[in-house]
Amino acid sequence: VAREEFWQTVGTKAFWIGLAAFPVIIALAIAVPLFLEKAKEARPYVVIDHSGFLLNAVEQAVYGEDLTQIGQRGRELRREDNEGYAALPDPIRAYVAAWMGLDEPDRPLLVEALGRRAFGDASATPFEFVDSGGVALFQWWEEADPAKVDERHDIELARRHYERRPVPADLDTIGWLNDQIHSGKLFAYFVIGPDPVTSDEGCRYVSNNLTDRGLRNWFSRRAERIVREHRMERSGVAPDTADWIQASLAFEARKIDERGDVEEVKDRDKFRQFVPLIFTYLLWLAVFTSSQMLITSTIEEKSARIMEILVSSVSPEELMLGKIAGVAGAGLIVVGSWATILFGAIAIIPKVMGADIDLGGAAADPLFLASFVMYFLLGYLFYASLLVGVGSLCGTLKEAQN
Repeated sequence: VAREEFWQTVGTKAFWIGLAAFPVIIALAIAVPLFLEKAKEARPYVVIDHSGFLLNAVEQAVYGEDLTQIGQRGRELRREDNEGYAALPDPIRAYVAAWMGLDEPDRPLLVEALGRRAFGDASATPFEFVDSGGVALFQWWEEADPAKVDERHDIELARRHYERRPVPADLDTIGWLNDQIHSGKLFAYFVIGPDPVTSDEGCRYVSNNLTDRGLRNWFSRRAERIVREHRMERSGVAPDTADWIQASLAFEARKIDERGDVEEVKDRDKFRQFVPLIFTYLLWLAVFTSSQMLITSTIEEKSARIMEILVSSVSPEELMLGKIAGVAGAGLIVVGSWATILFGAIAIIPKVMGADIDLGGAAADPLFLASFVMYFLLGYLFYASLLVGVGSLCGTLKEAQN
């Protein structure tokens, strides 16, 4: 009975098509959203700044974030790929060379000096590149096509996702902006009140798409940080003092090794806490998939009057155990294929992302694997027994589902 049940299940084209389709569906479920996010056009927005300073400060902060990312990416290309580094525009290569020529603590100071100079602060700076290459760098940043920069150099500028547009001076500003949003030409617009440092009175965010909060959160975080700095300055609180007050108390994670010594918790150890969650999901999926095959098989045989012939040759207990064992074997094939794909993904993903983490070693823990097999067998036997009983009482699959 078990052998016949096994071959009836795995001997169909639908079984193997479903087995092959599962990893394809999972891969598409992961790849399609990533592709759509990458292909999504930049959200156009407008800012009406009644404060006279906040928009300029936000733009300067965004410029500094882009420069930091450009410096890090340029360092990677210079170390690993000479062709990729040579393909960078001249202002970028000059900036990366100046950025890499500084000590680590001085690099944020260079970025800050470039931002101040680009947005109107002509005060003296100790960095020669600010005077020699700052203008060309800022001009490239303003004129560059973010999509092409991302495609050619793997540098994701802020304008890749959010594009600020100018406000026409000769129009009814609010009326024109509302029309632009209503027609879909504009995603949103911000209104900054006259004194955002004192209060948020007059600050508004207007958009017809209230589910996509990406632009609102992106702009608000930078504006809040700048306003907080102005409030500290107005209150006479030094930035270092404010950072110290707001700093959290962190307890570094440690563990005891086999020798009884205290050692640092590695990324592999942190990943281990998510392995049971992955195995639990696979367990739930495998148990209910196999159990569904079992109840379907039982009802089909009963409705086709095959059950009476089988009971005349074997006992009801042998029939039930044979059907459970046969479908369990098919379920193990399904689980085995999923596990193979999972371990393959675990081995490949860190290499693709450039992370030096042995995820396979964490997932292949004998305790996890043995627990998974044991819980699969126990869970399958439990639900299979229940569903076989349900199938024996129902005449059709629709009746069993109800």
